Amino acid sequence: MMDVGRHPRIKLLTYSELEEVSGYVGNFKVKVRKKARYVDENECNACAECFKVCPVAVPDEFQQGFSSRKAIYMQLPQAVPSAYVINMEDCLGNNPIACGKCLEVCEKKCIDYDAQDEFIDRAGTFHPSHRS
Repeated sequence: MMDVGRHPRIKLLTYSELEEVSGYVGNFKVKVRKKARYVDENECNACAECFKVCPVAVPDEFQQGFSSRKAIYMQLPQAVPSAYVINMEDCLGNNPIACGKCLEVCEKKCIDYDAQDEFIDRAGTFHPSHRS
């Protein structure tokens, strides 16, 4: 995955979903929803201080419910980027009176409860001769 992230001709959009594709083979447009992480992926250094103070425990989907995870968690052990994400359905911090502990302990101030999904439009062409 790191090689993909470093490739000059690949734009890696993590925590994203393809919303729409139009056009035809060789000439296309896509719309991608980059889901809000509620943690700044460029600033987070994965120190885990936020994880340590989170009081929420829910079944971990990645482990098919056989273990638990916090409301703020690393999606995969080798996640790229190596940054935490908050599941706002589980988080108590969107009501800071109830919690907000991760926001308090994050020295880099990476937590943003007001983050919104971002929509990215890309157009491209692909020709088999472009392989590299």
